[in-house]
Amino acid sequence: MDSSSIGGPFPPISYQPQQTAPKNIVGERLFEETSQFYQEYLSWVTFPSGHARSFECLSQMMRIAQTSKEGGGYLSSTQETSVLDSLRSLKEGINIRTISNDEIQPKLLQILQDLTDANPKALLVSQTTELEYLLCVHPGKDQSKDITGRYQQLLSHIIENVTPDMSDSTATAISLGLSKILDNPESVHDIHQALHEAIRGWL
Repeated sequence: MDSSSIGGPFPPISYQPQQTAPKNIVGERLFEETSQFYQEYLSWVTFPSGHARSFECLSQMMRIAQTSKEGGGYLSSTQETSVLDSLRSLKEGINIRTISNDEIQPKLLQILQDLTDANPKALLVSQTTELEYLLCVHPGKDQSKDITGRYQQLLSHIIENVTPDMSDSTATAISLGLSKILDNPESVHDIHQALHEAIRGWL
């Protein structure tokens, strides 16, 4: 089934890994297995759009793994193994029908939380991906292509700077700014300005 109606596995971010960034094998298995889970999940549900948040959650996990393995270097092998164990357990429960489709989303959200807890860079990548869905993949009907492009440029800039050189304190500070948008986007008068304020002085 085509995943384009639910945003696809990734928002259309023009992210290119830094050529000078060292390759990091940690994250490779997580990326591959989460991608496989995403595709299998599409076959499990009749109406994928009704499970959009679950697919977005998987996309956040995939982006965390991808960014880390392509130079970010913030995932440990212990953390990757723990998350993979949880993902495999969930898949097994689905296959033997001890876990219903309605239970998948809260379990995926818990796995994502486990992946970002005590890992400021993983949390920052997760939040940035969530904002991509909100602002670029599923924008408001009155949002112009120009402003969508501006959002995407700023969010791409954040992802590109999640490198070993970024300190955890910087990632935490930017995350706090992004949280203000994610917590209640309708209350933010100027989201573009809020994004600028979140990274000002840090990137």
